[in-house]
Amino acid sequence: MSNDESNKYQNSILLRRVLGLSAALAGLWSLNACGGVEPTAEELGTSAQKVTADPAGWRQWTPEPSNSGGWTGGPALCEALTPSGDGYVLVGRSATTNRYRIILRQFFTAATSPADISNLTTFNSKPACTSLDGIHTLDSSLWNYQIAVVGKNASNNQFYIKTMKLDTEPAFLGDPPTQPTTVVNWISIDGNQYASAPAAAVSQAALLVVGRRSDNRLYLHQNHLFILTPIDPFHNSNWEAVRQLPQLPDGYTAAGDPAIADTLPLNGVVTIVTRATKALAATRLYYNFFDSATGTFQSWAQIPISPASVTVGSDPAFEVDLGLQLTTLYFRSGTNCASQPCRVFQSSGYVNLWGPFTQIYDGGPAADTFTDTPAALGNLMLEGHHIVTARNSSGQFITNSTNVGVP
Repeated sequence: MSNDESNKYQNSILLRRVLGLSAALAGLWSLNACGGVEPTAEELGTSAQKVTADPAGWRQWTPEPSNSGGWTGGPALCEALTPSGDGYVLVGRSATTNRYRIILRQFFTAATSPADISNLTTFNSKPACTSLDGIHTLDSSLWNYQIAVVGKNASNNQFYIKTMKLDTEPAFLGDPPTQPTTVVNWISIDGNQYASAPAAAVSQAALLVVGRRSDNRLYLHQNHLFILTPIDPFHNSNWEAVRQLPQLPDGYTAAGDPAIADTLPLNGVVTIVTRATKALAATRLYYNFFDSATGTFQSWAQIPISPASVTVGSDPAFEVDLGLQLTTLYFRSGTNCASQPCRVFQSSGYVNLWGPFTQIYDGGPAADTFTDTPAALGNLMLEGHHIVTARNSSGQFITNSTNVGVP
């Protein structure tokens, strides 16, 4: 990549963040792909207008670099922001060692081979991953180019965190980035034990980690990052007192692994989504808002799933398009995946404005069934703008992408 090309690409990243901030500042929501107008921030949860999702543009499922022995559980995805452009980080748990391994893809370059980041620590959950660079600043000199990976330690069921700095050397076509370097090695967030995998996001320069304990209640941890010291943004001693989320309604209890996404970055509002179960009742998905400025939650609300033939067969994955101010929710539909194909479904919308869930499927072989919760990431400047990765029946990660919804 030439210097001019690199400068243009960095400018496009800045422009993307300006557009996202401008939309949030104005309190307006862009036209969605089908022409519907989204509500303002003051109308959270008040409108019943439907948004019809358009899944057109999804490409073929393509394999990520294979891991010897395969993977177990679902993957994690997070943005890999570097001076030479966007990329993504994929983290998974090795099926043979239960250690976390990482794959990086920078700009349009080839991906790296999986590399161990566990340092002999073993885990019994899927990982969570998030960039420690949000849109908290348009000054690239304050970007830290770091990511955080969180997982449930197999020895004590506590959430452990590791931060790493990405390769910031300019990428060239066909030249993959080098593996990230450790900044803070694996350390326990606190002494609590968890029954789920963690979910992680950054909002208004605060790192948020949510998980489910054995009482089937969700708990949120918040750690304010030092954004003016990009070399040293994360301190494990800076966690606030843990917050318990409200009880789910209608006799439902949280199940599986939650998801979290930064849905209103300027206002510091994140959305938490959980799968929920109840005896002799269908599985549901519920969402809740957390306002980091006030430290408060809203009441849980159910996400409508249509058509009736689509059933929730996995935990949710959740991502945000800051340009369109739309969120997209993903899950695997189907439960008996050994005898019938289980596919990934998605719908885009905002709050309770969800259209029908449609299948992400390219007409490939029926053997491409999925066995775990997918991972999703939006707002990339890659080809494509949204990506989803899932583990297939062969134990390997495969990825699909789309540019639909690029602002």
